[in-house]
Amino acid sequence: MPRQSDPQLPERLLQRALLMLDAGGGAGFSMRALAAAEGYAVTAVYRCYPSRAALLKALQLRLFAELPGVLQLEQLATLSLPEALEQLGVRFVAWGVAHPARYRFMFLTDEPEALLSPPEQALARAPLVALTAALAGARLRDGLDPAAAATWLFAGLHGLVALHLQGRLDPVAVPDPPAFVEAHSRAWIATFLQESS
Repeated sequence: MPRQSDPQLPERLLQRALLMLDAGGGAGFSMRALAAAEGYAVTAVYRCYPSRAALLKALQLRLFAELPGVLQLEQLATLSLPEALEQLGVRFVAWGVAHPARYRFMFLTDEPEALLSPPEQALARAPLVALTAALAGARLRDGLDPAAAATWLFAGLHGLVALHLQGRLDPVAVPDPPAFVEAHSRAWIATFLQESS
């Protein structure tokens, strides 16, 4: 069993924890199981992450840091707004459906160890902030506030994924959530955009 200090170990443990999250459907793994999966003593894991709460927090922050890239938020500045919003919605729903354990861990967990502090919530809100900024430059109907429009849009997407993961969507009406978003998002977007931009 390796004994020397390994500067790559914290990152490898984080990647292993992510695999265990995906495989187990949740963050129910133990520090001992994580150590065994990497071939280390559990004390080596605790040297990298002093508590299970610290590991779960690092895992949450990593996932939220990666989400803007998954959503390709830069397209909010390079595509027409209706097209960018449509593609963002499809990508978000497709990602949530494809990664149910990650989605639940990030957005639906009530495990106290995994909850982010108020300053850390800023990272989790990055997509909403980017969406609000994009809408700030658009002509919105009836003087709608960009933050309100962004919240409305994201709440709808979150609700769709959450209901799908709970098995509470009508499979006849919504057999494929990403395709559903792609088919209907232009109509939703038109409810708050005064004109295409």
